[in-house]
Amino acid sequence: MIDERTATAAILGQLIPQLEYAAPVLLERFDRGLPLVERKSPSDLGFDTGMIDAGLLELFRVLAPYVTVAVGGGILGILHERTTRSQEEIRAVLTQMQAQNTVLQKGMAEILKVMPRIVKAPVAESEVKDAIAGAIQRMAIERMTQEQR
Repeated sequence: MIDERTATAAILGQLIPQLEYAAPVLLERFDRGLPLVERKSPSDLGFDTGMIDAGLLELFRVLAPYVTVAVGGGILGILHERTTRSQEEIRAVLTQMQAQNTVLQKGMAEILKVMPRIVKAPVAESEVKDAIAGAIQRMAIERMTQEQR
C-alpha cells in the first residue's frame, strides 16, 4: 500500500524533476524540521557532494506542504484503486475531485500561485495536473508490479 509520504515525494519529484530521486529524503528531512542539505567536510566524498540549486530547494520547501495537503485531500484515493488508468483518465478524475473538494482546490491554487514565482516562468494548471497524473500512474504501475510478485 502506498502511504501519503511516498505519494507526496513522487508528486514533488514530478513537479521538480531535478529533485526526483532526492525527493523522498528531502521530504523526510523537511517533515522532521532538518536542513534539506547537510554541510559536510570537504574531505568527505560521500554521495551528498555537488551543488544543488538553492531555487530548487526553495521550491521544494514551499511546495511540500501544499502537495501534502493535496494528497491528503483525495489524491491518495486514486492510488488505492485496483485498476490502472491512463494519464488522461487520471487528469479527468483530478479535475472532478478538485471541483468537489475544497482542500484539493486550495492545495492546487497554492501550488499554481507559488511555482511561477520561483521558477520565473508561467505554469499552467494542466502542467501541474500532468505531473501529478504521471506520478500517480507510475506509482500505480509499481504497486501492481509488486503485487504480482
